[in-house]
Amino acid sequence: MTKAKGFTPLNAESSGSYSRNLTGFTLIEIIIYVGIMGLVMTALVMFALSISNNRDKAASASEVEANTKIIWDQISVLVHRARSLDTANSVWDSDQGKLVLFLDMAKTQTAVISVENGQVSVQLAPASPYIISSRVVNVSRLKFSRLADRQIGLDLIVAYGAPGAVLTPEKAYEQTLTTAISLR
Repeated sequence: MTKAKGFTPLNAESSGSYSRNLTGFTLIEIIIYVGIMGLVMTALVMFALSISNNRDKAASASEVEANTKIIWDQISVLVHRARSLDTANSVWDSDQGKLVLFLDMAKTQTAVISVENGQVSVQLAPASPYIISSRVVNVSRLKFSRLADRQIGLDLIVAYGAPGAVLTPEKAYEQTLTTAISLR
């Protein structure tokens, strides 16, 4: 009888035993494999969470910076357009400031810039006031100060989140702007 290479036949001559040439994983190898895969999956989840948190932070920063720019642009345009200040009706050196500007020489057309409930509003009399900041930001300071005869100081703090909102640290963002504006 000829033997096939790598094959041990079962017969009476083999004394009832045969060699097991089986391949597979041992229990230790499977445990090590599962442990390594667990570490890899944990690292991937942590990486995904980090990306998500960074995206949230960037979105809130972008919203705050855009609102700060819009508020600054609107205020500076109105101040440059103004003929004079209504110092009696303006609220100076207060975090909830109010600036009243006369837009014409006859002092009949006014612009009122103020903050209420965390939102900056502008009223061009006799029209109704309109909000120039979005509802997702909170303006905690809109402070006007008199620097010189025709120069106004502006201190502005804009933070992400509606007034009273509780934010996660990933979304918290605040920007401060301190500058001066001159009437024409």
